[in-house]
Amino acid sequence: MFNRDIIFNKSEVIEDCQKSKGFISDKTIISNHPWIEDIEEELKQIEKERKTDEPPMFGEGSGEGSGDE
Repeated sequence: MFNRDIIFNKSEVIEDCQKSKGFISDKTIISNHPWIEDIEEELKQIEKERKTDEPPMFGEGSGEGSGDE
């Protein structure tokens, strides 16, 4: 049984999600991300964004969130 009353650092959880890419499925990562409330809706939105020609606002190659600052 999971205790949802446990205090956790959201920044650490998000960082752990990013580090898990390639080791576990995207669906598992998304389901554990603290900002995601509706997993299926988020997966649909990601797929929609991948189908457009517009580059992602954040992510690989954008320089955002790389931690190199």
